[in-house]
Amino acid sequence: MFLIMPISYLFRQKSIFFVAEPEIVIYDLIIYLSLDVTTAPMDHKDEGQMTNNTPPVNPPEPNPLAPTVNNFVDWPKELVAALLAIAIVGMTLILLWNMFFSPAGVDPALWQHQSTVIQTCLALAGTVTGYYFGRIPAERAAASANQASTVNALRASDAIATKNNMLGQLKDLKTQLQPGGSPMGGSGRQNPTPDEVRAVVVWRIEQIIGGG
Repeated sequence: MFLIMPISYLFRQKSIFFVAEPEIVIYDLIIYLSLDVTTAPMDHKDEGQMTNNTPPVNPPEPNPLAPTVNNFVDWPKELVAALLAIAIVGMTLILLWNMFFSPAGVDPALWQHQSTVIQTCLALAGTVTGYYFGRIPAERAAASANQASTVNALRASDAIATKNNMLGQLKDLKTQLQPGGSPMGGSGRQNPTPDEVRAVVVWRIEQIIGGG
């Protein structure tokens, strides 16, 4: 029964030999193998079995240096820009009201001067509007893109470190599962032992994640 379980697991997981993402089944197989090694009655060395001395396999820890997205806004610049925008727009509206809607009427002596001031205020108002609707969103988008690039780079580094960690654990586990130092976990017999079957499984996983 103990021999049939790992073999039947292999038949049920046929995709292990052609899987595109081997990380899907690696954790399950590591847990399965470590539980079998630590719970199976393997105390008889004379019968070709191993002693129960295999340490548990721990999953890799996440990287604690992963950055978080900084949502802090440069509030002094925002405050100054807002005050200038309010002053420019307010002055423009006041001048327009005095020129066209004032009960006192239009003063011909001040018409040219007020027209020049209004043109300047309208240009400044357009600059402020373009700043708010153009530059600030562009700066925020650029900052978000830089932060996302940094996060993606660290995630890729974490994935490589996780793969290397898992590969090292699998190599150690395969070495401990080899009966009598057999390089492939087998001894050339017709009926392999459970230890040999599990060693072959670990060897195959190592080939998959190693690109072999």
